[in-house]
Amino acid sequence: MRTAVILLVPAALALAWFAANTPAPEDRVGLGTGVRIVALAYAVHVAATFALGWPAGTLTAHLVRHRTSETAHVLAFAACGATLGVLTPLLLAALVERSSVTLALGIALVLAVVYCPVGAAVAAAARAWAGRAHRRRRRASPPVPPLPSP
Repeated sequence: MRTAVILLVPAALALAWFAANTPAPEDRVGLGTGVRIVALAYAVHVAATFALGWPAGTLTAHLVRHRTSETAHVLAFAACGATLGVLTPLLLAALVERSSVTLALGIALVLAVVYCPVGAAVAAAARAWAGRAHRRRRRASPPVPPLPSP
């Protein structure tokens, strides 16, 4: 849920940008088209997050579970998000039919350049947000008394 909220902010900003830069009527691209593009981008982000990001995040959390540094956790999630930001468009390009693979690969490389920093920022922000909530819960819970030694 946090990831969906984090992704909603750039989508809302993009929607505001589209609304502010509505082209003239002769261009035949209006606010409705901008809304549909933002909605499609948001749906793709959410689908990729749940299909690829969730399992990769779980694996990353497992790999860094013994590190006590919150910064190390956030950086590990940022690296994971950046890697998925590069791999996801390339995986999608691999699903395209062979006749248009060159075009799909070119588009995938452009998308990888865009999604690499987006994936890193979203994954790091989600981990930082989750870490803050975890620390708050830990402070609010009563301490566990030690067991008496025999």
